[in-house]
Amino acid sequence: MEVMTATSGWCFGIKRAYQMMQGTALEAEGRPVFAAHRCTSTHANDDLDTLRRIEAEDQRLLQSYPGLGRVTVVHDVSQLKIGDRLLLGYHGLPDDEKAGLSARGISVSDYQCPFIANLNKKVEMLAKDGFNIIFVGKNQNHHCLHAKKVAERYGRECFVIEKPADLEAFPSVHGGEWALVGQVTGNTLLWDAVVRWNEGAKKARIVQPTVCTDSYDRQQEAINLARQAEATVLVDDGGAASTSLYEVIAPAGKPVYRVRWREDGSWKTAIRGSWFAGVRSVAVVGGILIPDWAIEEMANHIRSLKRSGAAQ
Repeated sequence: MEVMTATSGWCFGIKRAYQMMQGTALEAEGRPVFAAHRCTSTHANDDLDTLRRIEAEDQRLLQSYPGLGRVTVVHDVSQLKIGDRLLLGYHGLPDDEKAGLSARGISVSDYQCPFIANLNKKVEMLAKDGFNIIFVGKNQNHHCLHAKKVAERYGRECFVIEKPADLEAFPSVHGGEWALVGQVTGNTLLWDAVVRWNEGAKKARIVQPTVCTDSYDRQQEAINLARQAEATVLVDDGGAASTSLYEVIAPAGKPVYRVRWREDGSWKTAIRGSWFAGVRSVAVVGGILIPDWAIEEMANHIRSLKRSGAAQ
């Protein structure tokens, strides 16, 4: 049985944050360097948080980014002192909190994902300029929840499109103007479909393409692999990016198995050899918080099931 693996491990924003944090830590030449970030709302994949790996001294992470071993993760930035160096990770921190830290004499380097920063900036700007927001993504995703809060703060509406059928519920008559944005990790096929719909319906006067390039690359690679394979295993990080992956490959009509990744290896008990009985090819793809070694580890486990006869 052939097992094909995706090349997409951690997303661009995560790799960028790790690389920049490592560079800053090495330049510090032994001086204390701290790191923090916070998602705009509670999320289901906190166990795979990128700073938690630094805190746990994850050896595979440190093999790729040895400089991160010099970084100390802090959970309460109020404890930092004048002159301390703080690196903001993938999720960043709210602008007012960053300003407060700088005012206290903390040196802040912001390595938030630029795509998340762009979405937040665009939503803020649009709502402030009087636009209601059409948001393509999941209602409970932290990007969407943040957009709703911003819209509410400015007295605007935020209409969420999770699936094509939601377009039918879009207000036919509305006094205000609309702007269209998308979840950074959203379903790219849905986003493209909504953009095409708007070209005819002309509901949104402004369209801001805020879905990240990693989402396009990751989802297209997954689509291509799923087309070649007879079954697909999705290494699920519990987040919206994994849901988007599932949505773009499921329509092919072939089996797709979502396996929640756990660092302790307990994910192995969720995989059934019967999934691969008579299957000649399997694709293994993963969400944005899944490192490439996790994809390979799951692929190797599937191969071992076949060799042992458990997948007969």
